[in-house]
Amino acid sequence: MVSVGRVPFDFDLCDLDNFDCPQAGLSPFVGALAGVRDGFDGTMICLETLPSGLPIGSNSLAGAGKIVRRSDADAARFEALGLVGFEDNDGDSVLCMGETSEAGCDGRTEYDSCPSSWEVDHGRSGSAPLAGSEASLDVELTFMPCSIDLDGGPVRSVELLVSSTDDVGQRVAVDASVGGGTTILLSDLMRGAADALDGRAVRTELRSRSDPPAGFAVLAREVRGDGDGEARIGSFIPVFPGGEASGGVIYLRGVLP
Repeated sequence: MVSVGRVPFDFDLCDLDNFDCPQAGLSPFVGALAGVRDGFDGTMICLETLPSGLPIGSNSLAGAGKIVRRSDADAARFEALGLVGFEDNDGDSVLCMGETSEAGCDGRTEYDSCPSSWEVDHGRSGSAPLAGSEASLDVELTFMPCSIDLDGGPVRSVELLVSSTDDVGQRVAVDASVGGGTTILLSDLMRGAADALDGRAVRTELRSRSDPPAGFAVLAREVRGDGDGEARIGSFIPVFPGGEASGGVIYLRGVLP
């Protein structure tokens, strides 16, 4: 099961008395999580813990994922999005990110702030035909709020200002509300506004329009049609924090040992 995480060896551990553990997680015998079942739809959140299972503010994890379509072995790989952990971690079931007034944090900062704006440099997109072909190119975006209650609380939506710019500087923008965990095409998110760019959008900015701004994570992947309506798994596109960040909290009650 993915939920059991990876099983460390004794030499593979960090703890409160040992923050100098650069080899943690790099053992050739461990590191990979079990594969998820076909049709898996969800979010994987990984945190570094003590042998007891309680969180620790160390920074020894690196993550990557891969999706594979069994029918034709089409695949794409992506890097995990991560936040720096700090030593001021009390090891409880409330993970506090940045400066936040969320319940249970009391001004404590255990992890870095979560970005509340992102930039995606994706090249031409918006379902416009590619030059010399009948194929089309779009961008698939997956959103998740940084503040999450894993003890059965509702998944928060992400309130966005979405703006796309073309290669000559023209810009269009829309407001959008996206459910946490939602995957949506950029062309659908823009609701036709990008038509004014005639398929020449090359950069998109995603910014929280909540008051105060709320942090969120996003993954971006190109989607190419082959002209026959068959979407292929495209490469993941790098996303870059836009320079704005917000506090947040992850509640793990009922999850930790």
